[in-house]
Amino acid sequence: MRTNTKTFKILKFIIDNDNTRKVEILKNVLGEKQLEGKVLRGYYSSIFAKLRKKGYIKYNSKTYGYSIAPEGLYEVHFSERMN
Repeated sequence: MRTNTKTFKILKFIIDNDNTRKVEILKNVLGEKQLEGKVLRGYYSSIFAKLRKKGYIKYNSKTYGYSIAPEGLYEVHFSERMN
């Protein structure tokens, strides 16, 4: 994974801020103060779905937050060393 991608930045933010909601993650990664519903349901939702499917992040349905899984932590550290 390249370190300049939004996916990498999302993973890195989740590592630094455990159990964070998707809206907060995207606000900080994208740098936008207000996000429209289309953004949350569109492209970025598919990124989160792929990260969950690969086992990089975990979703807590009680707190609606995302946290990093061991596979995701490994991927970030490996990518940082390679780039």
